[in-house]
Amino acid sequence: MTGTIFEDSNMELNEWFYITRELQRGMSINQISKELGRGYRHVMNAAHKIMDSVFMRRLIELSGDDIEVDEMYQSAGEKGTKQIAREPRKRGLKLRGRGTYAKDKPPIVAAVCRGGNAIAEVFTQLRKNNIDAFLYLVNGRAIFTDDYRIYDHLDNADGILHESTNHSKKHYAECYKHSNTVEGMFCDLRTWLRTYKGVCKKNLHKFVSLFLFNYNHRELNPFDAFSALLSTTLVR
Repeated sequence: MTGTIFEDSNMELNEWFYITRELQRGMSINQISKELGRGYRHVMNAAHKIMDSVFMRRLIELSGDDIEVDEMYQSAGEKGTKQIAREPRKRGLKLRGRGTYAKDKPPIVAAVCRGGNAIAEVFTQLRKNNIDAFLYLVNGRAIFTDDYRIYDHLDNADGILHESTNHSKKHYAECYKHSNTVEGMFCDLRTWLRTYKGVCKKNLHKFVSLFLFNYNHRELNPFDAFSALLSTTLVR
């Protein structure tokens, strides 16, 4: 256990393994604490250590012929933190359309290789330089997006064919031109996050990283996928 996230823990190793496995399966932290008979705070701290280890090893180069890039906006406020200065919301986290971290609706940008892996990042707000920094990890022949103007500058990128579909005109697929793969992944991500009954925005990146880990290991059988996740926790 020395040199791992399990070091100096008062929980048994089999409890750590149980938390790791059930997190990967999408069980809520509250339910895991009930199943283990452990206090919520202890299980939550362990869960965040596991997700931190995944987050620190999330960066991979995305290579492939066809890469889809898109963004989603996830409602995520200050769950679990005491708020005194802020006025109570009248409609909760119901901001429509595009948002920012400050408005409790952080943007998540993802790039998916068709038939392959995916990467994603949580941003405070979307700007051209954010997109450029994110796409530094993408090595593709063609990039497919929607008609959001933040992607327009990709038309002039060297060595990249940028294709877009005009969603504002209800054009969603034109033969090979579409972003359906990444949008389908976002649909799965929303379902995944819904399990936790709301996620604090300062921890959103951890949950996104765990989801991506599962997505990128989706071809493995459950035992091998669990072993791969466990291996990320062996080095601090």
